[in-house]
Amino acid sequence: MFEKETPGESIRTEDAGLPRVRPIRLGSVVVDPPLVQAPLLDYTNHFYRTLLRSFGGVGLTTTELVHARGLVEQWERTGEVPLQLWGVEREPGPLAIQLWDRDPSWLQRAVTLVVDRFHPAVVDLNFGCPSYQVSVCSEGGAGLLKYPERIGELVAAAVEAAEGVPITVKIRLGWDPSTNVAGKVAEIVEAAGAAGITVHGRFATQKMAGKADWQAIAAVREHLRAIPLIGNGDITTAQAAVEAFSRWKVDGVMIGRAAVSRPWIFREIVALLSGRPVPPPPSPTEERDILLTHVDRLAAELPSRTALILAQKYACRLGVGRVGASRYRLAVCQARSLDELRQAIRHYFPLEAVGRKLVPSPFQ
Repeated sequence: MFEKETPGESIRTEDAGLPRVRPIRLGSVVVDPPLVQAPLLDYTNHFYRTLLRSFGGVGLTTTELVHARGLVEQWERTGEVPLQLWGVEREPGPLAIQLWDRDPSWLQRAVTLVVDRFHPAVVDLNFGCPSYQVSVCSEGGAGLLKYPERIGELVAAAVEAAEGVPITVKIRLGWDPSTNVAGKVAEIVEAAGAAGITVHGRFATQKMAGKADWQAIAAVREHLRAIPLIGNGDITTAQAAVEAFSRWKVDGVMIGRAAVSRPWIFREIVALLSGRPVPPPPSPTEERDILLTHVDRLAAELPSRTALILAQKYACRLGVGRVGASRYRLAVCQARSLDELRQAIRHYFPLEAVGRKLVPSPFQ
């Protein structure tokens, strides 16, 4: 089981030009450095998290979001857990398992299950997923931002079942721009026993359109008494993370999409905040070799069809902004087996920059 009081890669700086960044405490769990990997469905699986940790700098990793009722029913029916929790039992900590549901009883049962079986450092509750299936059809995720009191009930139920494991929440600003409820929800979840809150700076109806509103994220601070505020949205560079700490005074930063395309971003942030030289990113050739190793790890542990799908998804997020990137992605998507995928990566992975500067990734 993860030793909760063991700090990670601390940030220590006396440079007056840099923000003073301290570890954050989620209940008894110390997150050091206060840099968190965001959950992204089909991307942030066990194999990705292993890759991410190999670069260093991340203070807390998170599973993909898991439906509480689906998890419990599958476990009771088959004794197995969904793919989103593959490998969790052998991962080093600290690790957060993220759950979503709209029913307190199912959420309680799922929290009990993951705490007893997997011993996570943190259980995170998702009230920010804007997907139609989750937020509209199932009235979960960001759909619950229409009902702040219901969120409080869910948090209280999870806290009761967690046996001391910290419960945190992730939200958006509200359902749509006419209903900014982030401050109200923050007050409710802290009163219900949450140990921390992450706020994504968009409304659910925006999905990923427009820009994250960090001023609105920072405004949540005045609604909190003691728990840490973690900001999320549009952190695509180490410099952007430093600005989030210095300008918006958040306690922690969560990064999702940029960390999928560039899993070394966390070590860059730690270096920059510490006043050390930022380590260079992997060369294009090294990036290709990293990807091939990632494919091999997926192939070694998962059914070939599942491994192929996950590897194709991830492969399309690397090599962006280089000459031949479109041709490469086409070859990746057309691969019908893992061997064909490896061949596509070896032959088409883009190695040449456009001009002398990489084009910004549209994914970021």
